[in-house]
Amino acid sequence: MCRIPEHIQAAISEAAKLNATFTWSISSGNHIEGVVSVRGKSRKVYFAKTPSDCNARWDAKRNVRYALKAIGV
Repeated sequence: MCRIPEHIQAAISEAAKLNATFTWSISSGNHIEGVVSVRGKSRKVYFAKTPSDCNARWDAKRNVRYALKAIGV
């Protein structure tokens, strides 16, 4: 079992707070692909595998909010 990165945990919890779902997978490149879904609509979001700064949790939450805003929630 692998450990979920801290910034991905933040994205999952932010989506849950906003009544959305967040699924993710590690790509073959150097990023993590996520999908934010709500009411049958979804949007892809991308995250670094190993974030380089201390704002990674905040950035992940912001990415989820932006994705939801983009799909009209």
